[in-house]
Amino acid sequence: MRTKEKVRFGSANVFADLEFENPEEELIRADLAAKVDALLSDLNGNQKEIGQRLGHHQSEISDLMRGRYGRFSIDRLLRIL
Repeated sequence: MRTKEKVRFGSANVFADLEFENPEEELIRADLAAKVDALLSDLNGNQKEIGQRLGHHQSEISDLMRGRYGRFSIDRLLRIL
């Protein structure tokens, strides 16, 4: 016998649905991260070269390219763009 489960529809903000502390901020950061990812994909060179062109360390570029945006504030992501 199957039990009926309630379906809960999400909002336009997955971070709000997951009850993050600052969901609007997280959504903005995710949108900016997607734009930074597109920018990095368009740049030629290795991480060190890209970092030099953008004024960031290679390790920061590595984090960005691997989707590790936790250490980047909205302001930092905007400056990269």
